[in-house]
Amino acid sequence: MYLVNDPEFKKKLQSLAGYGAYDPSDIIFPKSKFSKNKKFFPFYLREPYCVEDKDMFSALDKKILQQIQDQSVKLLIVMVTECPDIFETYRWKRKGFLKDIKSTPYYKIERQIIANGIDPGKVIWITALSDTAKDIRFLKRQGIDVLCKFKHYNFFIPQQQEMNREFLPLQEIKKYFICLGKGTKQHHRYGMIYNLYANNLLDKGYVSCSEYSKFNYQEVTTTTTMPNISTDQYLKMINEDFLLGFRASLPYNLDKGGNLEHKDMTTYYKNVFLDIVNETHVLNDKVFVTEKTVKAIDYCKPFVINGDKGTLKYLHSIGFKTFDKWWDESYDDSDTDWQRIQKITKIVKHICSLSEKQIMTMYKEMLPIIEHNFKTLKA
Repeated sequence: MYLVNDPEFKKKLQSLAGYGAYDPSDIIFPKSKFSKNKKFFPFYLREPYCVEDKDMFSALDKKILQQIQDQSVKLLIVMVTECPDIFETYRWKRKGFLKDIKSTPYYKIERQIIANGIDPGKVIWITALSDTAKDIRFLKRQGIDVLCKFKHYNFFIPQQQEMNREFLPLQEIKKYFICLGKGTKQHHRYGMIYNLYANNLLDKGYVSCSEYSKFNYQEVTTTTTMPNISTDQYLKMINEDFLLGFRASLPYNLDKGGNLEHKDMTTYYKNVFLDIVNETHVLNDKVFVTEKTVKAIDYCKPFVINGDKGTLKYLHSIGFKTFDKWWDESYDDSDTDWQRIQKITKIVKHICSLSEKQIMTMYKEMLPIIEHNFKTLKA
């Protein structure tokens, strides 16, 4: 793939629409094998909301715009480090919503494309969403056209490949699991760690968690299917008995309290068996797999994932294997966070009841899958 470059475009786009308008995947994406023979100009958008009411093409060099208009250069819209629901599918169940479908982020940007003399049928969106084709088929059945083309791309796989880690065998067990819950505060992260707390499992693993924050998703975003409840109400759905003590015990810090998601964590991972992955749970009905899951594979760990329904199915679809031979992975089909968290906790409790010898035996049985996943990641 040959990417046409406009050195000033990034600065102009950020000036026009703010930092949220620019996606940092420009560091990794140009190394990808998307096309060998065509020229492309990429718009790296972190999320669409910053530009949906602004003419993002006004930040573009006029000569490049002309090349896009005459199709000597193809336009790519690259949106792969976040998971915005550009068709706002979470609203489809609401009566009468499809009358307003043209007000969604995709159609606002499509109108910009057309207004700037670009054929939207020649534009390709590269997104983190793996099920866009399903959404487009649904809209087509309703008589609504989506003119742009879409391709799925998981940015976090090449991002972790850049780390060039060697295979990390488990030789000694100091902790049964690692469970990282810092970063963006989300109910399901608090919920997973709260349930470990309620079941007296915290001392069995390396655990991090942010200071307590009481919030309601409905108050901070309209793009959500999450229940209209606060953090307290959410955690009480898991267990009412230990909430005050849990809140008072936070935060849980590793490495002097920093967020370790983007640091080398070999010191922790080399001596733990299981990674309890607290994914970036999207607030609608989508599946979003980030570096949190890919990192577990890169550090050669078996894992359970506290994230979106269907996450394991997505991993299977791109060539990875999981661990249903050793524990119940029906949590992936759970309709609610609370069901998923309870099922994962049951797995963790069982693992923590085993001796080190039993864990090492299980690990050796799993090794072909762990090696397969590592090789698949590096391929």
